[in-house]
Parts: sequence; structure tokens; C-alpha cells
Amino acid sequence: MKYLIIVLLVVGIANAEVCGTAKVTDKEMYTTTERRLSENTAFVTKFSVSCSSSAKGLPLFAELNGKIFPVTKSLEGNVYQLSWVTQASKAKAGDQTVRFFDDEGVNAIRKAIRNDEDTSGVKPLFVIDVHHPGNTRDLWITSEVVGLLLAGLFYYAVCQLRSEVVN
Repeated sequence: MKYLIIVLLVVGIANAEVCGTAKVTDKEMYTTTERRLSENTAFVTKFSVSCSSSAKGLPLFAELNGKIFPVTKSLEGNVYQLSWVTQASKAKAGDQTVRFFDDEGVNAIRKAIRNDEDTSGVKPLFVIDVHHPGNTRDLWITSEVVGLLLAGLFYYAVCQLRSEVVN
């Protein structure tokens, strides 16, 4: 029984895909900037990953501001996508550093979080900086107030015309 467990562990370790050195290419990024239309800001980044060990289809996880996100993989090739949403008031302009991990790395991150340890010591596979230009500023007068003022002016003009016709 002991030998069977050892053999299964060795086979499991041998079959596990390890990326080695990851190279990120074809990075595309998008962030929403319209604060007037939404209370949240969306971030989307799409990229391709090639490993030095020719591993394909690796499950990836992202760590951002102490939160762990799963990364979506497309069916064709090694193209991945990560998206997240944050409140527009907390989405500051500038670069946000996103660290990416494989299964082994995300387990180390979760262990560090569980033990209240610093997660910066865990080495990521790669890092992507997502640039956010910032949200548009709020207007002093909202569109609802402008519409109300225009409706009031229209009502006043109609009442003036009506009073001239009646008299």
C-alpha cells in the first residue's frame, strides 16, 4: 500500500505541467472611464502566454490588491483574459500591478493570506501593469437638472403663448 501511494505521487508530479519561464505577448487592455454612466469601473486585459517548457492550457490565477481572481482561457491557443470591476470612486488613475500565478503559486498565496503573512514574498509567473487613464469628472449640473430646467422653460413659453391667444 505504501509503495502504491509513492508511485501515484511520482506519476502525479511527473504529469503536472510546470510553465518554467512565462513570456507574455499580445497584451490588450481596456478600462471604462465614464463615471457619469456607471458607479463601477471595469478592467479587462487579454494576453497570450508561452512557456519555456511548452506547457499549454495552464490554469492561471491573478492577485490584485489582496484578492485572487481566476483567469479565463480561450479554447484556441494560450490566450487568456482577466476582468474585474471596482467602484468608480476607488479606481484611481495610473498603473495597477496584477500578479499571475499557476496552481502552485496561488496555493502559496492562499496559505500566506490564511496565516496573515506578507504575500509579496511569493514569486509570480509574470506581472502585467494595467493602465487606467482615470474616470471623467462629475458635472456640476447633472443632465436631470438640465432637462428639468428646459421643461420648465418650455412650460413657461407655452403658458405665455396661451395667455396671449386667450386675451
